Parts: sequence; C-alpha cells; structure tokens
Amino acid sequence: MDGERIRNKEDNSPYQIAVRRDWIQSPGETSLNLPHRLLIEIVTENPEESDIDVMAQ
Repeated sequence: MDGERIRNKEDNSPYQIAVRRDWIQSPGETSLNLPHRLLIEIVTENPEESDIDVMAQ
C-alpha cells in the first residue's frame, strides 16, 4: 500500500499478471492473482461518491 493505492508488488507465478496490473486506487478496480487465490478490490462506503455508472456481475 502507498497512501490510497495498492498493488501486488511481487509473486512467484510464471506470468506475473497481477504484478503487471500495477497500482489500483479507484472504487471498482480489481487486481486478481489466481495462483495465490488473492483478490484485491477497491470498494467505497458511500456509493454516491463513485465515478462508476454501471457495474455488471
């Protein structure tokens, strides 16, 4: 973590996909590392403050 942003700095997976995702900081952004079963997701306590118009699951 660095202030209000977070990233997966390093791991031992062969493709380094989560590491290459770099920093995330806005609500709705995610970083997924499947080999380590790690999901980092930025959420907000106040949905009105989000810049997201629509989110599909």
